[in-house]
Amino acid sequence: MHLPLIISVLQKRHTLRGHDRLLPEQIQRIQHRKLAELRQFAYSRSGFYQQFHKGLFDKPLGELPSLSKSDYLAHFNEISTDSRLRLHALESYMKQMAVDDLYLGRYWLMSTSGSTGKNAVFVYDKTEWAVALASYMCCNDFAGVKTNFFGKTRLAIIGSKTPWHQSARVGHDMAVRTVPRLRLDATDPVRENIDRLNEFQPTVFVTYPSVMEQILEELRLGRVQFKPLAVLLTAEPSSPALRQEMSARWGVEGFDCYGATETGVIAAECAAHKGLHVRDDLLIVENVDEKNQPVPPGELGSKILVTSLFSRTLPLIRYEITDCVRFSRSRCECGRPYGLIEEIQGRRADFLRFPAPDGSRVTVHPNTFKSLLEPEAVEAWQVIQRSDGLHLRLARPRAGFSPDRLETKIQNELARQGSVSQKISIEIMDEIPRGPTGKLLLIVNQNNTSV
Repeated sequence: MHLPLIISVLQKRHTLRGHDRLLPEQIQRIQHRKLAELRQFAYSRSGFYQQFHKGLFDKPLGELPSLSKSDYLAHFNEISTDSRLRLHALESYMKQMAVDDLYLGRYWLMSTSGSTGKNAVFVYDKTEWAVALASYMCCNDFAGVKTNFFGKTRLAIIGSKTPWHQSARVGHDMAVRTVPRLRLDATDPVRENIDRLNEFQPTVFVTYPSVMEQILEELRLGRVQFKPLAVLLTAEPSSPALRQEMSARWGVEGFDCYGATETGVIAAECAAHKGLHVRDDLLIVENVDEKNQPVPPGELGSKILVTSLFSRTLPLIRYEITDCVRFSRSRCECGRPYGLIEEIQGRRADFLRFPAPDGSRVTVHPNTFKSLLEPEAVEAWQVIQRSDGLHLRLARPRAGFSPDRLETKIQNELARQGSVSQKISIEIMDEIPRGPTGKLLLIVNQNNTSV
């Protein structure tokens, strides 16, 4: 990390740590002030928001229209507050950029993985990126992970090395010479990564929950010879079973960190393990239903609308992220003043829809497949919906697995939920291909008529 950037990151982190000691009403005042500053900036510098919010400049946030990903892409050039940032040019640049490249010498470029459709490009200037990096450092603080800068902390990360992916940029820019660090690619063979981890002996381990499942399988087989003191799980929801096995075998509880390319960290878990603390000092996160109506704490929403209070290059006001979350009715016992997310059930795009006998469509939650497939003792799984039915990929099922039995269970469950019978094909594999950033997509929708 370059010295000017690390100084800025540490300053931002110090400020964020100070917010941990405030009262909820003080955080609300910070939100109110920062929102007013963001809107004033957007209305003076962004041609898009001048028109998008026309006649609404004095209205409360909840009365403003939401910004979908498709609208963001369609109006990228007008949203931008720097006329030199043009989507087509950025997309071309990112095809050949290195992980340490800065666009025009001043902008960090990142993209989503495109798992829900077209990739979206996001841009951070130095100040914005310092805030995002500080929010990631605070995930360590919440988890009680203390970094020793004299060689005692050994950090290993299995994630993406794709230059435009945020995890790669975070891993690169947060590297400190005095802290030994090993960065591995989640798309590499798990045995090769295990060998390198065994040699490196990390004390802090950061990875995707789906990769952690692979690590635990290798641990059961006796191939894992390292034992970290802390594990941070990112990019995907983790399961209670995963965390229980980590605790039983390593004596450590994993900590979830929930972030997005668009915003940096959205929420992070503390040592109380009562939920994930929302970064209310950096974001306003609204949990809403399909019609953008507020969803009360304790109920599952259809998506979240995120307003990034520190975004200026590409202001994000009520930006739609199609994750289904449930906010807690209570505060955490740790005393931090932030709201709590008690459950993240994944993207709305992971909900599949099937025809019903009356011609309507039935929506099936992804947890349906999780509950059907994991008891069948498969190491990993993927469900692909196509126009001709369901295609299941299963990795290394154990002895006694019966494809016919599984197909019957799936058909019965879909029928119970009101769907007509589906054509089901099952493919047994050694490894399920991962996406370009190394994530394992559990649900893949290739049927345009189902969403």
